[in-house]
Parts: sequence; structure tokens; C-alpha cells
Amino acid sequence: MTEPTVPGPSAPSTGRSKKQRIRATFRLLKALVTDERVPRPVRWLIGVSLAVKTVPIPDFGIDEVGRLVAFGLLTSIYRTRFAEIRADLRAQEAEAMANDE
Repeated sequence: MTEPTVPGPSAPSTGRSKKQRIRATFRLLKALVTDERVPRPVRWLIGVSLAVKTVPIPDFGIDEVGRLVAFGLLTSIYRTRFAEIRADLRAQEAEAMANDE
């Protein structure tokens, strides 16, 4: 039996490819930036951190810090709003998949 090359537990299988998970993450970020239920400063923080990520200049990790702060706020203070937005996005994706069949 061979040992895994990366230490730690293996990633749980969700049945989706890495590309699909990345697209879903960006759809969630887009929904968070455009949804009125998220406070404007948090929306700006997410938007600016994504914009900094796309600009080809050294950013010294500011974009990661911005997303971490926004994620911390969304999962602690604005937990119910974040859960509602995620549920709405999942429902939209399920509806789109049902329409494709």
C-alpha cells in the first residue's frame, strides 16, 4: 500500500471536479458582491479583494486578507444572511440543472 504524498486527510469526494468547485466558488462570491442583504462594506471588501487579485501587480497578500476578513464577518456576524444567500444560490443551481435535463 502506498502512502499519500501530501500529509493530512484526503479530500472528501463531492462528485464534482476541481473546475466545477472553482466555478461554484466564484458564483458564490459574485452572489455575495451583488446581493443587497450583505452590508455594503463587506460587499466592497470582497469586490476590491477580487479586483486586486486580477491586476498583475504585486499585492503583498492584501487580497487574501480581505477575503479572510469578509469570510470571518460572514460566518460570525452575518451567519443567517450568508446561509440564506447560499441556500438561494443552491436552489438556483438545482433549478438550472433540472431545466437542462
